[in-house]
Amino acid sequence: MDLLLAFLFYQDGLPPMNHLAESYAYFFLYILRYGFSAFFAMYLFIVILRAFMKYLKGQRHRKHQRKFKKQLAEAYRQQEQTLLENAKNKQKP
Repeated sequence: MDLLLAFLFYQDGLPPMNHLAESYAYFFLYILRYGFSAFFAMYLFIVILRAFMKYLKGQRHRKHQRKFKKQLAEAYRQQEQTLLENAKNKQKP
């Protein structure tokens, strides 16, 4: 493993790797060293964590949705009031 790292990162005559390429190399070396079972465990942990975070955000989303419905109802009331005023203005002349 160390020889592979030395081969990847310390070759003469090649430009140094950027941080992203170095991160990808470490990621693939981790998979090669520990196998896909550890990778799958980390992937599953991340998926569960994201689902939990989405669940927590759901409560806030419902609150915003209620606020949006109130704003929408107020906009409809204002629109209806404007239509009634326009209808009254047309009837006057």
